[in-house]
Amino acid sequence: MVGEHWTKKEVLYLLNNADFNEYGILANLEELSTYLGRNKKAVGYKVSVLRKEGVFPKTGDWFITYRERFSEAQIERVIYMRNVGVGIQEMAEALGRTEEGIKGLLKRLRKKGDKRLTKEYTPWTEEEEERFLIDNAEFDEEGYFINGASIGRQVGRSKIAVVRKVRILRSRGQLPAMTSNKKPASLQKIHRDMNAAVSQKRGSGPNG
Repeated sequence: MVGEHWTKKEVLYLLNNADFNEYGILANLEELSTYLGRNKKAVGYKVSVLRKEGVFPKTGDWFITYRERFSEAQIERVIYMRNVGVGIQEMAEALGRTEEGIKGLLKRLRKKGDKRLTKEYTPWTEEEEERFLIDNAEFDEEGYFINGASIGRQVGRSKIAVVRKVRILRSRGQLPAMTSNKKPASLQKIHRDMNAAVSQKRGSGPNG
């Protein structure tokens, strides 16, 4: 339900994994809803609250930042990274763009038949991804998966997609299960930092 209390852990997950497209619209609402066990209306409402609090940027802020045209130098950089196998998420982070923006650019280049896009890079198969994840996943002493972002960059997947795959592999018994429901110290520190950032944002005011 929309009015159900959100835990700090849920809010933190939302802050770390919400993915917005170039128009500022939440692009992975269904994935967030599934992972958090909340309906889409509840997740969407929470995102709107965080926008009002200044934690997430407003739609117009994203529009101004991410609708700027790609320069030729940026296009060359995207083409190079794509040809050597860099994932969409890592490209977006490197250029300060959204994943949807990078995907859209590549789609336009393919549609135009841009010959700079080579066929050297072949995406990983599901079996290869799972084997890589099983071999390289790292967990803390409570069983929390801690290197999702790093693995995501290497296989060209978003962090949330990697986390979902870990849950599947755990259910199959191919990865270790959680050993404790206790929050790790690192997560508690992130919570404190997040609360401090929100308090500072509120205290600074619109002209701060």
